[in-house]
Amino acid sequence: MKTETKEWFKEWFDTKYYHLLYNHRSNQEAETFISNLATKLGIHKNARVWDLACGKGRHSIALNKLGFQVCGTDLSRESIHIARQFENETLSFFELDMRSPFRVNYFDVVMNLFTSFGYFEKKSDDLKVLQSVSNSLKQNGLFVFDYLNPKSIHIDQKQVVVKDEVKFTITKEMKDNAIIKHIHIDDRNEQYNFYESVKLYQPEEIIELANQVNLKKINLFGDYELNTFDPNKSPRMIFVFEKQ
Repeated sequence: MKTETKEWFKEWFDTKYYHLLYNHRSNQEAETFISNLATKLGIHKNARVWDLACGKGRHSIALNKLGFQVCGTDLSRESIHIARQFENETLSFFELDMRSPFRVNYFDVVMNLFTSFGYFEKKSDDLKVLQSVSNSLKQNGLFVFDYLNPKSIHIDQKQVVVKDEVKFTITKEMKDNAIIKHIHIDDRNEQYNFYESVKLYQPEEIIELANQVNLKKINLFGDYELNTFDPNKSPRMIFVFEKQ
């Protein structure tokens, strides 16, 4: 039986079960969000965009369709393998730990979407991510940071999902200022356990971390329709930072 490990994401994101559990995520939904976001921010044509923690590349592909030069990176070798099927002259994918430096003063926009942050035990590692983002941006470049709103979190009842005869039993808990999702897998009587852990950062904590690496908040949306953020009701915190 697989057991939980501290850097849970290194193994979980590369398993077939991760991709099976989340295979419902919509490409059309991603395209609509990206199109609205690019219009709202006035991103110029041919801008260089980094999709940080891109997964299988659905947001990268949507950005590229709008005419941007896009680079997607992710820790998951399996996700990058899938994403590379869509590469072209202005769309490329690389395997990369988000804490690592990448292309200094190169990008006009960096995007970190769908709560792809807060996985590490140490806050210093989260700061390394933001420092890498800041270093990669040109002066006055934009960083779009999409995170869960901790005040919108609810601990649901146990959830059971069955996909391709694989049974996922999912439970959640709040512990040590993090939301932890426990995932038990029954695959034809083979048993596996994985988990996901994401820090519950308050908006002011995100802003303070960003300020440390010369990123200044210029906007904050509360959902994928880009409505104004309401700290008590909004499901998301979609920050727009500018490099100073």
